[in-house]
Amino acid sequence: MTRILLIQPFVSEYYITNERLVPLGLLSICSYLEERGIENCLFDCLRNSRKELKLPDFFPSYKISKKNQNDQNPFNFFSKYYQYGNDSGLFETIQKFKPDIIGLSMNFSAYASDSAVLLKKLKNRFRDITFIAGGWHITYLKEKAIELYPELDFVISGPGEKPVYELIKYINGDLEQLPDCVYSKEREQIYSNELWNNEFYCKRKFIDNYTIFGKKSHTLVATRGCMNSCNFCVMSVFGNGVYFKRKIEDIIFEMTVAYEKGIRYFNFEDDNITTDRDFINKLLNRIINCFNDISLFAMNGIEYSTLDFELLNLMKKAGFQNLNLSIAIKSETVLKKMNRPFQTDKIYDVVKDSKKLKFNTTVYFICGSPDTNLQDSIETLEYLITMPVLIGLSLFYKVPGTDSFKIETDDFNLCRGTAMYTEESWADPDTLNELFIISRFFNYLKSVIDRGDDITYDQISKGKHKKKCSDVKLKKIAAYNLIKFGDNVRIYCNKNKDEGTYQYKYETYPNNSYRKYFLDSDILVSGYKSNDSRKLRDFIN
Repeated sequence: MTRILLIQPFVSEYYITNERLVPLGLLSICSYLEERGIENCLFDCLRNSRKELKLPDFFPSYKISKKNQNDQNPFNFFSKYYQYGNDSGLFETIQKFKPDIIGLSMNFSAYASDSAVLLKKLKNRFRDITFIAGGWHITYLKEKAIELYPELDFVISGPGEKPVYELIKYINGDLEQLPDCVYSKEREQIYSNELWNNEFYCKRKFIDNYTIFGKKSHTLVATRGCMNSCNFCVMSVFGNGVYFKRKIEDIIFEMTVAYEKGIRYFNFEDDNITTDRDFINKLLNRIINCFNDISLFAMNGIEYSTLDFELLNLMKKAGFQNLNLSIAIKSETVLKKMNRPFQTDKIYDVVKDSKKLKFNTTVYFICGSPDTNLQDSIETLEYLITMPVLIGLSLFYKVPGTDSFKIETDDFNLCRGTAMYTEESWADPDTLNELFIISRFFNYLKSVIDRGDDITYDQISKGKHKKKCSDVKLKKIAAYNLIKFGDNVRIYCNKNKDEGTYQYKYETYPNNSYRKYFLDSDILVSGYKSNDSRKLRDFIN
């Protein structure tokens, strides 16, 4: 009997969101194969520990990273670069499981180089095993994938459940020809959307392997696809307006399996779960009738234009406590160019309704995207500072296959926000980093308002300390200097390993004009959870 091992590779990045690392596609393929009697195993490299790497000097953001490398200021983010996960235990698993086929998920173009390193390492060790790969990156490349990654024997375009199963049948001689969406060195690839109607399947033996905020959790999907065609999104290339809904009974069954294992945190990783009003109403009502004491999340975001008080109220009753919304940018002119639905007046109404229902709401916007200017980003930031939401600043990144993809290089490493790679002249790394810091600074002020605190001056002594300075203290120091003096601080910390003590020093340096603009305006800052707001100068006593 054919055995297949599926792998989620490690990735190299400044930071990742641990709660969103569940390999949903691979888990679904495992379940599809298991139901058909194919023995399979999944190895998740990302569940292993991280290690610090040398800063990537091929990124435009390298100078920012170099400057921040030893800075303890909590508002600075690009300081250390890591490999998240590793292949520890993978070779032993392969030798024990003895797979005939190894499949790699190459979903994100930004991390394709990490997958390629792992692929070469595996192929050199296990030459007699058949290697396959799939994911959005492979789907974009199509027939070029085998040329770029010669260690692969087959690649799969689009959703992989049925193609992987049929490929196994072909390898076993039970199928006369390769199925659509499968490419090999001998055959040109045929890309078809027909297979979009595959379900996501419930892999029960992996169902309690992941956490959200430290709690055992389960991530699933209720729908697949999106009806929108935003020109910066991968769904505009591969989704083509397809929107597939799972059977509600199947979703409830999957949640029940997890619930019986003690799981109470559920994340829906849909692209657009609220598109079909009738469907989402029925799903939420079934969840309300079947479960209690659960917490629901939609970390991939919800389109605010589909929301109103009635639906928000139903979501609250079902277990949603947090909302992740996106406006992309406040400018309707730019949104029209993006081919993105825009009702910027409605976002205010949705936030107001969410506040009444006591949701914790984060609103995301994209900084550095094509056809925008600095003023667009500043106006969007100002808008969100004054609203009772957390600010989610997402650095624009190029997605291969979209209208925004104009990279004149094969370096897919640049297809990530942390590379700060864009053709917009105003969006240089220094400016993007400053706007990123501003958003984090004002989110901190929002939390100060919600706690009812002031920001007192708390100077770091140049003497020795037995304990390392807390993040809370560092934020107070940095925020105080910004508000009181208009200066940022660089904070340095050296540890004496023999004595177990820490030596701190800090220095101030002038803000650039973008940050000074916000500081001089004395903008009215709204809390995140509370109904309070405060002028900028009122934070310090």
